[in-house]
Amino acid sequence: LSCAGHDGGRASRGAPSSTPPGPEGSNGSRIGAGAASQPGFRRGMRRTLNVLEKMLPSNFSPDLLAALALGGVLLGAIALVAAIFAFMRMGKSIPPLVKLVGIHDDLLGGAAGPASQRIAALEGGLRAAESLAAGSSARIAALEALARVDLSLVGFVRYDAYEDTGSTLSYALALLNREGDGVVLNSIYSRVDTRTYGKSVRGFRCESNASDEEIAAIEQAKASATRAVLSVAG
Repeated sequence: LSCAGHDGGRASRGAPSSTPPGPEGSNGSRIGAGAASQPGFRRGMRRTLNVLEKMLPSNFSPDLLAALALGGVLLGAIALVAAIFAFMRMGKSIPPLVKLVGIHDDLLGGAAGPASQRIAALEGGLRAAESLAAGSSARIAALEALARVDLSLVGFVRYDAYEDTGSTLSYALALLNREGDGVVLNSIYSRVDTRTYGKSVRGFRCESNASDEEIAAIEQAKASATRAVLSVAG
């Protein structure tokens, strides 16, 4: 321990020093001699005193520095012992707390079992419901896409194409999807032959000249869509 230049404050007060300073100072030699059997402790004390000497004024007493360093070490040891004691006390109180939590869990669960099991069952049911809802949403989306192109709207009108024919053997058939796109077929019966024509429909309108019967068939198909919507809403 180097305390050169310090004499415990006696030289500054005019008092003669009773012990000549050693190679490491008047107080450093005494501290070193007391801790000679503990090299690690002595080195630690020296580092602590050197740090304190740099932080405190030059006329600060080395004896007080040593006392402060020793006090710091003692406080650290006391804090460590207190922490160990608190941990041991806490370890003893953990099992009763666990038991108390178990009793609380049983009281909340009632006859159906512990509350933790009931909550776990509810969470499992919720996950299953979410999975089922996701699958249903995918199926509904696929059905919606199919319904947009499915020819589910039908209009059918029978009529007599010629005056010399009867039994309304001619007909107009409209096959449309929900967007009003599809086809209208017109079958004309005569005593000689039967001819069938087809015309495309877009948005419930025939793209070429349509007969009255074809227009009536398209209107029937459109009306069937309206009836379907009203039945679902009702």
